[in-house]
Amino acid sequence: MDDLDQALDQALDQAAHDPSVAVCVTDASLPLHGNFQAVSAAQIHVGGALVYAMCCPVGRVLAPDAEQAAIRLALCKATTLHGCESILVFTDSLASARHVVDPSVQSGQFLSLAVVRSLCPWLEASANQVVRVYQVPSKEEWRCHKEAHDFASDLKVSVGTHALTSLNYLRAQSTKKCLDHWTTLFGVPSFRGNQFLEL
Repeated sequence: MDDLDQALDQALDQAAHDPSVAVCVTDASLPLHGNFQAVSAAQIHVGGALVYAMCCPVGRVLAPDAEQAAIRLALCKATTLHGCESILVFTDSLASARHVVDPSVQSGQFLSLAVVRSLCPWLEASANQVVRVYQVPSKEEWRCHKEAHDFASDLKVSVGTHALTSLNYLRAQSTKKCLDHWTTLFGVPSFRGNQFLEL
């Protein structure tokens, strides 16, 4: 077991002995094959016991969007738990954790607004209320994070006709189509011209 796993386990063990701490483990799954939606998952442990687990499809989105949706699931639920004074979030995307508390105009802004709407009154209730975010590299396959990942990966939902589509996804698709079109055109000598050395 390496130092990172030990540090994560230590944070988890300390939280397991404190019923006022909600431990949120989040992850997402983006199917690489087939016409399936991305899936976000959140699991919440209090006092060492699993008290909440939710997995839901989030549409055609990129990985950061799906992670943001997973963190939103966890935070919005954790703020409603009776006696919760501290929230620990374990995620593999610190960027998504930052975006989820940024209500400015962005892809997934509605997720951020939902989190801010939940967090503001919860944080104002007491000066002792705190949210801590821990980064968990996916490649480490830390036990709790792997459970959340497997939980998300088990759900398969087809895209259908009215799936949510994020702005980031549309931008990525537009860029891919432009690059594919340029690659095709570059194969036409009249478009490419004669200024390139063929190797």
